[in-house]
Amino acid sequence: MYKLKILLSIFFMVFSAIAFSQEPKFIYFDGSSNENYTKEDGSGNTNSEKLFQKSLVNRHLKYFIKGELFMVLNHKNSEILNENDLKNTNFSSIDKLKIKVQEENVYYPYKVYPDIFLIEKVSENKYQKFKVKWVYHIE
Repeated sequence: MYKLKILLSIFFMVFSAIAFSQEPKFIYFDGSSNENYTKEDGSGNTNSEKLFQKSLVNRHLKYFIKGELFMVLNHKNSEILNENDLKNTNFSSIDKLKIKVQEENVYYPYKVYPDIFLIEKVSENKYQKFKVKWVYHIE
């Protein structure tokens, strides 16, 4: 009976680890895009801002997509890709990802989505892939 309890416990732990593990999420970034989005400024007014923004601060790459901050963990581990490499990539919508973050852990979005890869369009047929950390910030 004791062995059965141990086996069931091990089975449950393995099953839980598999059931609750997440697949990596892929988000798209096009810094050359002139696309804007509308956001509320805190006073009830709305402003138009660029959908994609990128900055380099203290040698840290920061990407903003719809105002959400994604920081590159290690830019030396990036990959160069072409369109063929991305054929089977399922890109996630920031809006859909934000819903789960707001429900589960708004202050630590990287805990909700620990494996996020940002695919940046570098040129017409060239892309760069970075592992990023989604960071809570106040503008």
